Amino acid sequence: MASGWGITGNKGRCYDFWMDFSECMSRCREPKDCSLLREDYLECLHHSKEAEGQEKIVLKMTSGKELTLNNVLHVPEIRFGV
Repeated sequence: MASGWGITGNKGRCYDFWMDFSECMSRCREPKDCSLLREDYLECLHHSKEAEGQEKIVLKMTSGKELTLNNVLHVPEIRFGV
């Protein structure tokens, strides 16, 4: 995991969460300042957070087109790229 490469030779699915957490730990005064990012990283590894529901998501492209995703699971506690 530390190298960032997954078992398929591509970037691991939790690598971005790890990088956010690692960057926070290198800049913070106390480890508790990064507890939310740590939770997100561990969630990525272990899938322990519960989905609260399903939603419809509309992605608006710069070209003006829209892409609708239906039944997307919503987990409000996950933060990414904070």
